[in-house]
Amino acid sequence: MAKKLLKVKIKRTRTSGGTHYQYPAQYVAERFIVLVYETQITDKFDAVVARGDADEYVIGLVEDTFAAQFLSSPDIVEISRAEAEAFIGADLNKYTEKVNDEGKVISLLIKVAVKKETLTADELKALDPNDPAAGMSRSQTLREVMDRYAV
Repeated sequence: MAKKLLKVKIKRTRTSGGTHYQYPAQYVAERFIVLVYETQITDKFDAVVARGDADEYVIGLVEDTFAAQFLSSPDIVEISRAEAEAFIGADLNKYTEKVNDEGKVISLLIKVAVKKETLTADELKALDPNDPAAGMSRSQTLREVMDRYAV
């Protein structure tokens, strides 16, 4: 199903008890696929602070059938892929790596660091986060997610 890219303004209020986030009334979390919050973008954190930390934006996807409901809010706008990419900047291709098999990875690290042995081709493959059978994996980049949803 086709999706639209949206930029949503979230208002924030800080109190001694924590932070309160106020989403627009037209925002329905169950229908919104969050790509990234502004404060998660390396180059944007300072901009949020400079605005007084009173708001931030979230970029995400919503199915076309629900877009009109979201877009009826003045705090939610549709953006193009180019606008999303410009907003996200260098973090567009950022990803994280995760250890899925701690035992496998630790034993290989011990082999190299303690025993000073060289890893075999199969052992090196076990550390490749792009190999589905590896002891590690990597997240998708934001670019890959947008490609997957064809926006």
